Amino acid sequence: MKNRILSVLVIIACLAAFTGCGGNKNSGVKKEGGVTTYKADKTEIKYSDDTKKSVPLPDNYPAELFPVYKNSFVAAVQSDENGVIVNAFSKDDVGTVAAFYKKVLKDAQVISSHEDSKGFASLGVMGGYTYNLAVVESNEMEGYRTHTVIMLMPAEEGMEETLKQIQGAGKGS
Repeated sequence: MKNRILSVLVIIACLAAFTGCGGNKNSGVKKEGGVTTYKADKTEIKYSDDTKKSVPLPDNYPAELFPVYKNSFVAAVQSDENGVIVNAFSKDDVGTVAAFYKKVLKDAQVISSHEDSKGFASLGVMGGYTYNLAVVESNEMEGYRTHTVIMLMPAEEGMEETLKQIQGAGKGS
């Protein structure tokens, strides 16, 4: 129960971050097939009511660029015109999941990253997206060992090339 409350609070915080101030054209809550969908303005939040049924990724999610780790349980997805946030859980250990994402990000322009025995985090630009990735050890959901959060937003034009130039200049000093 404590974990469900924490998950709902995270979803509400994410909703507030994406919707900001302004009118709230709430089209309500819909429950279907173990997934609850909340729509307000142009923001849509989907979360699973059943730990056996993952939430589907939005049709425009760049899965080939930022795949969700294999066999993960996707607990919640928030999307709007500003980007997408994916919350997923894996039964594999944090080191294995982190290694997967390090390979995914091999061509990224990394702005910041951190790694320790309990997790891996990376912020950067890749494939036209600004990403923020966190892979952490977690016991939040029974039977799962790792929690992954992927946040994607369209990168400003030229940002990726600028970072390549800056990082390239830093390697020569």
